[in-house]
Amino acid sequence: MENKFVLKDFTNEKNEDKDIEFEIQGIDNIIYFDAYDLYKRGVLKFSEFATILIRDAIVKPSEARKVSFFKNDMGSLDLVAGAIMGLQKNPAKKVARIEFSN
Repeated sequence: MENKFVLKDFTNEKNEDKDIEFEIQGIDNIIYFDAYDLYKRGVLKFSEFATILIRDAIVKPSEARKVSFFKNDMGSLDLVAGAIMGLQKNPAKKVARIEFSN
């Protein structure tokens, strides 16, 4: 699933406010939930968690796949990470089980 959105008034590296169009996609659930769990438990800082999300989830602009793209506007990094998190599917409620035959 891919989604497009416009990030309004993003402050770029020249401290100019620009509107930037993003295209994002979901990432592998195992990678996402491992990273989310580590972030939630305080093992990862937000920038480390966001790095994992944006490197695989941002399709366009490709330069936004690095946290340094957001160095002048960390609030926008939070918004983009939230959009990516919104694409992720919840783990299955039904748990697989093993059944032995006699």
